[in-house]
Amino acid sequence: VSVATVDRVLNGRHRVRDQERDDGRQGARDPEGHAEEQAEAQGRSQELRQIGGHGHEFHGHPHDPDQRLRQVQPAQLTQISLAVFTILICGVYMWYARVDLARSNYREDPQFWWKLGEKLGHTTPAIGLTQDYGARLAYWGWQDISSWYYSGDLNIRDLAGINVNLSERFADQIKGKRFFVVTQMSTLDSQPEIKAMLYKHYSIYDQGNGYLIFDLSHPK
Repeated sequence: VSVATVDRVLNGRHRVRDQERDDGRQGARDPEGHAEEQAEAQGRSQELRQIGGHGHEFHGHPHDPDQRLRQVQPAQLTQISLAVFTILICGVYMWYARVDLARSNYREDPQFWWKLGEKLGHTTPAIGLTQDYGARLAYWGWQDISSWYYSGDLNIRDLAGINVNLSERFADQIKGKRFFVVTQMSTLDSQPEIKAMLYKHYSIYDQGNGYLIFDLSHPK
């Protein structure tokens, strides 16, 4: 229904009211004209009622705010649930990391590696089994060393089908080296062949809490 139609009907109703006031003046002088105006007014009133009757069509409008809210709520609940779950997972892993850091004490590391570097002379050629392939000894102890195989290194070679002759490789790697340094005792224990060769053929230069130094320059 157009706005112009509504305005036309409303203007017609105003004219009807004005005409009704004039009816008292005209009286019986123009009964036929008065009847026509009343019929026209009734017709316009009926049109206005028809316009009002279309109001129920707006109740099912596809853009009803309540309907949009009902459609949005499930998606929002899913997003909120995912966000809460992600926060919980991150919190759990952060707690585990905190526990690991609390259990590990690295405050003594700088002093330990510095003293070990002093025992080795800082520049003496050496090989060994130390943490991080000798990185800690190089950083805090100012002592570079060649790293002997970790157990994992040997396992990877076995999986790749590479056969490592430990005796020959050991004899080749210690050439020109003065010391064999061990700070990873468990790794040495996992290689009984190398451990037996060290204790059998080389004397212990120095040992202490957390370290063991074999003197390669004086075989037994």
